[in-house]
Amino acid sequence: MLKIEISTRFMYNKDFNRVTEIDGNSGGNYTWDTDELYDEWKGYKGVGIVAVDNHDTILGFCIYNLNNKDCFEIKHLVIDKKFRRSGIGTSIINRMKSKLNNCRYVLGCNVHEENLSFQLFLKKMSFKANLIKHSSGDEFRFQYEKE
Repeated sequence: MLKIEISTRFMYNKDFNRVTEIDGNSGGNYTWDTDELYDEWKGYKGVGIVAVDNHDTILGFCIYNLNNKDCFEIKHLVIDKKFRRSGIGTSIINRMKSKLNNCRYVLGCNVHEENLSFQLFLKKMSFKANLIKHSSGDEFRFQYEKE
């Protein structure tokens, strides 16, 4: 596999078409429609990060919010199918971990019980899980706390 140089930066308006393309082609059960994605990103305290190669091609993205004063809450994290398992998700999570401080010391994320690959990824990234019971299907609440 070819080694890709990955960097992360904030998401800009010009990135949104590529972000929606990646999300739409993700092949998962958790694809958002364009309006939902935009509203979550541009909504109250929404933030977006993209992972890019050395040509500034977007390879993956994360939308999170800052509604909780103690927590960066991951709402949506998607990596382009062609570039999965190449360190892109790790780069995004590591960037978020580097932003933790005395004010925001937790990364949080709710994950559907069927999404085993994402659960295993978060476990590898030192997140801890708690089961949340719902009538519509169970979720896990993953949390990473700054050490």
